[in-house]
Amino acid sequence: MCKQRYFDGYLIVDWSASTVANSGKDSIWWCHMAWDDDTLVMCDVQNPLTRLDAYQQMFSLLASYVESNKRVLVGFDFAYGYPAGFSQSLLPGKPASWLSVWEYFEQHIEDDRLNHNNRFEVASRINADISGDIAPFWGCPAKKQTTTLSMRKPAGALQGGLPEFRIAERNNATHSVWKLSYPGAVGSQVMMGLPYLYRLRYHPALVTHSKIWPFETGLQTLNADQLHDINIIHAEIYPSLIKVTPKAYEIKDEVQVKALAGFFADLDHQGNLVNLFAGNKRLSAEERVIVESEEGWILGV
Repeated sequence: MCKQRYFDGYLIVDWSASTVANSGKDSIWWCHMAWDDDTLVMCDVQNPLTRLDAYQQMFSLLASYVESNKRVLVGFDFAYGYPAGFSQSLLPGKPASWLSVWEYFEQHIEDDRLNHNNRFEVASRINADISGDIAPFWGCPAKKQTTTLSMRKPAGALQGGLPEFRIAERNNATHSVWKLSYPGAVGSQVMMGLPYLYRLRYHPALVTHSKIWPFETGLQTLNADQLHDINIIHAEIYPSLIKVTPKAYEIKDEVQVKALAGFFADLDHQGNLVNLFAGNKRLSAEERVIVESEEGWILGV
């Protein structure tokens, strides 16, 4: 028997910073599950060739939730914020703000229909502005190196005076958002993901029906009053939150988005998903302010 369920559907996305249109391993995968009464239905699994294709597919899906007045949880697998201090280093004179960073990348990142993009050029420019040196961003192909962007991690603790990790990542086996290339790198996904997330959040058809957790909701257990008139809740997710064992013929990214969508759906069916939005109880009051204003948090961590 279902307790109070807060979401009608779940859209889980494994993002990619690929510089070419591609499919299969290490490309974009997204999974959409939804309830039909008390039956969870696998509605769609897609492997779009480009980020623009993915954006257009997901916009259409989210618009359908608004039109039908249903609610969906949307999770992308990249950081929604940067370590504390980045926004003020990037935009001196402005208050610390996650939104300022989103707006910056939406305005400066170029990404065409074949996934060709300028992320390394943008990283080099940011490094020049923040440190005048090869920090905080690092990791790039040899031909993309500049006087302010290096293939290798800067020596010592040099990150342009910024922390290497967000609070959410300090006790997890994750890579730094400053690392743009090489195995395990997540920095390029963030840089190439935030512009599309910004467009989904602020599209005229979706803007009054969407919220970003925890920036716009705070770290707290969500309830019906807070979700009134909200059809779309965006939340950062971490595919390795649950363990999967793909079969030899399966692609891990696809298996992970399916498993995580099902995991959140099951929690919601039990009435427990909304509790995850309170974040980690061990956070101090000061840390909570940083998480809610700049860094963000990972749902379920």
